[in-house]
Amino acid sequence: MQGYYIDKKEYKALEAKKFSQLDTLYKKFTKDFGYKLDSKYMELVKNLYLRIQGAAKPNISIGDKEYFRKYFYFGEQCNNDFYCIIWDIEFTKQIITSWNMKPQKIKIKDLMEFVDVENIDKSKLQEVRKLEKYDPVILVSYNILNTPILIDGNHRVYSKKNQPDLYLDAYFLDDFLSIECMAGDVFRYLYALHYNITKLINYDIGNITKDELDKMLIDVK
Repeated sequence: MQGYYIDKKEYKALEAKKFSQLDTLYKKFTKDFGYKLDSKYMELVKNLYLRIQGAAKPNISIGDKEYFRKYFYFGEQCNNDFYCIIWDIEFTKQIITSWNMKPQKIKIKDLMEFVDVENIDKSKLQEVRKLEKYDPVILVSYNILNTPILIDGNHRVYSKKNQPDLYLDAYFLDDFLSIECMAGDVFRYLYALHYNITKLINYDIGNITKDELDKMLIDVK
């Protein structure tokens, strides 16, 4: 199940792989684009890739805190490479408070677009339906996908799917805050690697200019 309490067995398996398997993606990108992109761009990608390998173990409390995790896959052309991002829900709520953010009112039918339906837990759903009042749900930007990710509130939204015109309060965090709320540097490196590769490919095929590219690329240290 993506989100909430992390299963110890799954976490240990992810931790052993540095929360990713990206060797084929990195080698393929280097082979396909290394000879035609500026060396400074390739160096940025290389450094992020190496930081992932040497990243410190994230401080995650298994079974004690709420997290949301999402997997990203690259398909057979990249030997089924993947990575996982974990957001710290408790810290996210602290960020929302410290920034004095105000929730928006969004209809259930619109929020349903972002619900991770495959990972809805029926027992959790029953618990949620008993609540008299719902806390605001939390969406974070994920520029690579060009769509928000619902990191807190999947069950709250899904429990009201038969009331599509009902409004729920929702916080929305931009990319900067989304990265801040990730549960460790390794996840920030993973995001930055995927993000930069995506932007560099868009530049290579002519979708963005060099000036636009230079403003978009991010380096996480």
